[in-house]
Amino acid sequence: ATSNGQAGLTGADESVIESSGSRLNTLGITVGNGASVTACFARDNTNDGIQTGTGCTVTGCQAYGNGDDGVSLNQKSIADNCTATLNAGNGFRATAAVANIHGCTAASNGMDGIIAFYGSHIANCVLNDNGGDGIEVGSDSYVLSNVSSGNAGAGIRANNNDNRIDSNTVSDNARVSS
Repeated sequence: ATSNGQAGLTGADESVIESSGSRLNTLGITVGNGASVTACFARDNTNDGIQTGTGCTVTGCQAYGNGDDGVSLNQKSIADNCTATLNAGNGFRATAAVANIHGCTAASNGMDGIIAFYGSHIANCVLNDNGGDGIEVGSDSYVLSNVSSGNAGAGIRANNNDNRIDSNTVSDNARVSS
């Protein structure tokens, strides 16, 4: 879907969008609650590349060069094996609690590679050369086995308490992780 003026692709609650792309739209791909987005791309859209409702799954997707966040996940949503590169905002942004982001790559985004609220699980991701922190989490989150390097902020930033941060590799970031 190219140059539609609104969302390139829109899915209702419990919809499935597979092997599709959105380019040069206001919003790339947007889905309602319980939906699935698989093997899709969102490129050069004015706002977010991919935006989900609650309890969604985004798998094997690419968000590139969007004007805001690459992938914006709502509460209890999952991003698995996705890539977010050169987006003006965050690579991945969990807009509410309990997001799961696994095996994803965020590189050269204007803000954080991944930003997530409380109760989130971030594992096996690679965060390179982002304009903010590699990973930023709220409380009660689990950050496991990620590689975060060359970011303008901290490699990993924990803003509140009761987080578990384990087996990560953090190097060459502009600020010391907290």
